[in-house]
Order: sequence, then structure tokens, then C-alpha cells
Amino acid sequence: MLKKYNSLTLCRELIAAGISKDGNCGDDGVVFDDNGKQIQTRPDVVAILEAHDPDAIPPQPATIEERLAAAELMISLLLEAPQEAV
Repeated sequence: MLKKYNSLTLCRELIAAGISKDGNCGDDGVVFDDNGKQIQTRPDVVAILEAHDPDAIPPQPATIEERLAAAELMISLLLEAPQEAV
């Protein structure tokens, strides 16, 4: 049975590895470089394909509540920091 890939996650992995600016790939493991050439047999791409987990859940962006909490923490730390003399 052929291995299936999560194309969204795989594309992100290819971009993070600097292999492609657009992460052009399919759920069948076919990967294209930025010029449209198939590159799934390149050693660096093979390593990504072998390590890929199709069931991995992509990281989710922070919620608005998490962003507000982080901003409040940064503001409180800045207000508590010793002030430099001018």
C-alpha cells in the first residue's frame, strides 16, 4: 500500500526546510520545486518524506485570549523594569 501524506503539513515541512518557497506537493508524495520540476527523489526531500507523519496536527495560531495574555505580561514586565536615567 502506498504511503499517504498530509499535503498541508508536508508543504509546511518543505517550506521550513528551505526546499521550496511554496511547498508544492500532493498527498501522493510528489514534490515540485519552485520551477515545477519533480524533486521527490532528491535526498533532502526523501528525508522529509520519510520523516513525515500524515496524522500530525499542524500547529494552530494563538487564540486572541493567548495573545492578549502575552501582551499584558509584556506590558507588566516593561512597567516593572528599572527606568534608565536620561
